[in-house]
This record gives sequence, C-alpha cells and structure tokens, in this order.
Amino acid sequence: MIPVRLAIRKSVAVWLLAAAAAAPLQAAGERLEEAVRLYDAGRYAEAKPLLEQLVASGNADGITHYRLYFCQRDAGESSHRQTLETARSLLEKEVLEADGFEAAFYLSNAYSNLGLTSEVPRLAADVTGRFEAGKIGTPTQPVEQFRLAKLYADQQKELAASPWFEKALDGFEAS
Repeated sequence: MIPVRLAIRKSVAVWLLAAAAAAPLQAAGERLEEAVRLYDAGRYAEAKPLLEQLVASGNADGITHYRLYFCQRDAGESSHRQTLETARSLLEKEVLEADGFEAAFYLSNAYSNLGLTSEVPRLAADVTGRFEAGKIGTPTQPVEQFRLAKLYADQQKELAASPWFEKALDGFEAS
C-alpha cells in the first residue's frame, strides 16, 4: 500500500510542477493575446506595458519586438530605435521559416522604418516567390490576404496586389 501512495504522491507532485511551469506560459500567452488586441485597436499606450513584459521575459519574437517598437515610437521614447533593430534581427531569421506572411509584413515595415528601402522589394519578391511556388499556403483570413497584397505592392506589382487587397477588404467588411 505504501508504494501505491508514494507513486500517487509522485504523480501529483509531477503534475503540480508541470502545472506551475505551464502557468507562466499560459499567462504569457494571455498577455500576448491582450497586447495584440490592444495594439490592433490602436491602443498603443495600453499595449506597451504588456509588450514590455513579454520582451523582458526573453521569449518574445520579432513581431512582438516590432509592436513594442511602434508603441515606444508612438510614446516618443528614444529607445524605439534599438527595439526596432532587435525586431529586424529576429524577423530576418523568422521569415525564413515562416509559413505565412506576418513575419515578412513586419520585416518589410522594419526595413522601411530603418531607411533600408532597397531591402523591401527583395524581401517581398522572395516571399511572394515562395507563395507562388506553393511553399506558403494561400491565405484565407483577411489580414493575411492584406499582408500578401502589401508584399506585392512593395514590388510595384499592383496587378498582383489588387485581387488580394479586394479579398481582404471583402473579408474585413464581412466581419
């Protein structure tokens, strides 16, 4: 009977440790979700402290750094340039593995904001080329359709961008 109780206690201890370890991750996920909601609504002052917490935790990706940069810039903070450089560095790695257009969208914006405008069409051509080769799936959500359209527009390919802008607009209007 004692080995069974010991096994139960060990199982409970392992479960409690796993739950404790998952709690910060869940809290971070909830903070990110709230930060993105506020950011997307243009409520940058409210999103900023949540984004700062995420970045301080060391688990933030390039997109999170870019959003923090934008909030810092909106608040007139001088640290925004360094945050943008960090975002660019992370995004350049992340865009290589991305199965969508979000990382490229933010990297394109980072290049523009850093004055690296010659990098924008090169990046856009690389990502849209991967899309056209079937390496990135067809976007079904309006925000991803918009991002793809912008990447075509970044290359001055208005004929390719136009249908994606229209699909995105239709999707945004429907929702």
